[in-house]
Amino acid sequence: DFEYATCDNEFEYVRCNKCGHHYVQPRPSVSELGVIYPERYGNYSNSVNPGLAFRVKALLERRALRRICAGLPDGAAVLDVGCGDGRLLESIRSVGPEGTTVEGIEISDRAAVGARARGIEVRIGSIDQLALPPESYDLISLIQVIEHVIDPVACIEKIHDALKPGGRVWFETPSTRCLDFGLFKRRYWGGYHFPRHFNLFEPGNFTMLLERYGFSVESIAHKVQPVHWVWTCHHWFKEHGWPGWWTESFNIRNPLFLGIFTLVDGAQVLFLKRSS
Repeated sequence: DFEYATCDNEFEYVRCNKCGHHYVQPRPSVSELGVIYPERYGNYSNSVNPGLAFRVKALLERRALRRICAGLPDGAAVLDVGCGDGRLLESIRSVGPEGTTVEGIEISDRAAVGARARGIEVRIGSIDQLALPPESYDLISLIQVIEHVIDPVACIEKIHDALKPGGRVWFETPSTRCLDFGLFKRRYWGGYHFPRHFNLFEPGNFTMLLERYGFSVESIAHKVQPVHWVWTCHHWFKEHGWPGWWTESFNIRNPLFLGIFTLVDGAQVLFLKRSS
């Protein structure tokens, strides 16, 4: 765990030679989630004190919302899995059709405080553990969530059953079909997020998985993701004994390195039509 040093364990990813899916082993148990997701975990602290990367991510999500919410019926019901402080749901409520209702699922009580302050109903727990009412939602979003779940197949089946006929899902997840994974897949790639990313996909195998369980894929888009480059550098410098002040400067609150790697990843998206 290069980022939070929550454990000393060595983990490895196993790749399926048939479909290309990657999964971590040994996989932490449910009882260990409180260890690998400490109180200082970025997604929790960002909800309370958002940094630049978090703000930019929220801005990009809001730009996508109008397209994603287009065609939803009046009175649409929306669920955000991993809703954090509810910023995304608040935006959906503002741009969605008249009478749109929103609710969230969040594993952290601390992160959910902000959502509840916005008047959003939040259920505390993991999507792996919580039951969802059948045929109840017009839109379900899982932004940087599916890679964290213990059983992605069970999660996708549960999401499918919870959608109304004609409903849609918005997934965002890391992709291994990118330049930075190819360069640093042996150990340091920031997208591994050891040991919290249990599963890693790429567009082909994720599409295959969704279609197997009853979805049709409307569109796939690649977004600029400088954060993985920043963490990759952090991990490499940390393990190679560089001074702490230098290593720790590679973090997602440093606008200099975020800016540099935004340009790098922007070139990847522009010329290679891919990113992490």
